[in-house]
Amino acid sequence: MRPLKRPASTMSRDKNARQVKKPKPDPNTYYGSTLEAKDSKKDIYGMWRGHLIAAWGKYCSYCEIPMGTGLQVEHKDPKSKSNDPYASTDWTNMLLACPSCNRTKSDHPNQNERLTDFLWPDQDVKFSPDPTESAFQYTRVNKAATLTQVDASGQFSTTNLANQDIVIVSAGSVDSAKATRTIGMLNLNAGYDATTGTMSYYTTATDRRIKHRTKAWDYALRATTRLHTVYQEFPDDDDADQMMRTAIERQVISTAISAGFWSVWVTVFYQEVNANRLTLVANDTIRTLIKRLFITGISFLDLRFLGTDTARIGVAKMGDI
Repeated sequence: MRPLKRPASTMSRDKNARQVKKPKPDPNTYYGSTLEAKDSKKDIYGMWRGHLIAAWGKYCSYCEIPMGTGLQVEHKDPKSKSNDPYASTDWTNMLLACPSCNRTKSDHPNQNERLTDFLWPDQDVKFSPDPTESAFQYTRVNKAATLTQVDASGQFSTTNLANQDIVIVSAGSVDSAKATRTIGMLNLNAGYDATTGTMSYYTTATDRRIKHRTKAWDYALRATTRLHTVYQEFPDDDDADQMMRTAIERQVISTAISAGFWSVWVTVFYQEVNANRLTLVANDTIRTLIKRLFITGISFLDLRFLGTDTARIGVAKMGDI
């Protein structure tokens, strides 16, 4: 889970002024196409959504899946259960969520839970590709799988598939109890039964977080292979070699931004360097590589992951990234 740095809001409001819900407009009255005729909270969420996307990019704050128009404004402290009268419109209470994470989280934390029982990407998530220094870890595993289909008459049938590679999220060594509760609250491994070790696919399913997370892992692996080849063929410091390395790195950044799942990309690159399957050029390190590709990016080309909080990226065995 990517640590997010929350910027100061440019649309702050007076918290001492109680929110007053506007009455519903009279259906028999024509108000015209004015802003005042719209629902006030809907307008606020629209502003927050744009502001959050500008700060963090078009990704779910929880599962990191990339989204186009489907991103939703999600309340950490659910407005339906919160004792805070400002929970529904408080800037610090809002994150971006995909429909699957938003639907699964629902009204959690509920009345029997506390916000501090969980980890939040804009507050206390600490991430490192080294699981001993991270709250979350990402692992590719090969598991038995089934496919459930429904025919035209509404009858379901289940077929055993060949074992499937999937990428699951589990708790690391940092804040592991809270991380486990957070994974459960969001059901980040939806479809995977850890008890039986089986991945279940459904033709009618809309939750494809594991599927896209696994695709991102595949993209990252192929990217490390391409980089390794280029680094080996063009290792020198002359302009021609540097130009070739820069060109392939820009392609990698562009692919990563499109595929999403920042934590997966950082994990794969760290593991491939650690296993010597991605050999770096002289004077380059895993720290400078990760920073160049997935933190700093190329700002003048707008190729970067926005709003990553580097202060909460933990120390790894191969150096602080």
